[in-house]
Amino acid sequence: MERTRSITINLLQKHDEKGINDYLPLIITTLLLAVVGIGLGYFVTTSQHELAALRKANAQLESEAANYNLGPSWIKEIQDDIEKRSNIKQQLEKQKISYVAVAGEIEKIVPRDMVITGVDMKDGKVVINGYAQHHNDVACFLSGLSQSTQLNKVLLTSSTLNESRNVVEFTVETSWEASSK
Repeated sequence: MERTRSITINLLQKHDEKGINDYLPLIITTLLLAVVGIGLGYFVTTSQHELAALRKANAQLESEAANYNLGPSWIKEIQDDIEKRSNIKQQLEKQKISYVAVAGEIEKIVPRDMVITGVDMKDGKVVINGYAQHHNDVACFLSGLSQSTQLNKVLLTSSTLNESRNVVEFTVETSWEASSK
């Protein structure tokens, strides 16, 4: 009779001894954690020293500021002065824009046969001096000024015929309001 042989298959690896390759990931991880820990420790220490130096400098500045007598009334005076100057600046900006707008409006209205010799704008009042060929030109000019949105209260203060020069000399007064239109 024949004898049967049994075959055994071992699917598990043999671990005879653990080598350094088995511990290499653990060693690298430990070294990385140590380096990061040392770096963080250095960062925290230097940050604490810097914070202490800044606190010391802040305390010194606060003590120096306490030596100066800057009372609330002095600060209030400065704030009031700044506000006053800001208001004046705003008013001047409005007037600057309005001067240009009024001058442009007058320029649009002036008839072709008329010469303006002077425009004086002060305190919301405009005085216009000039020459025209005829009284009808002055009347057209007054009509245009009356229809203007920038000007109001148009008044012809003088209109005389200069016979030697054959022209009409006139003076017109009107009022205007400062606006940023």
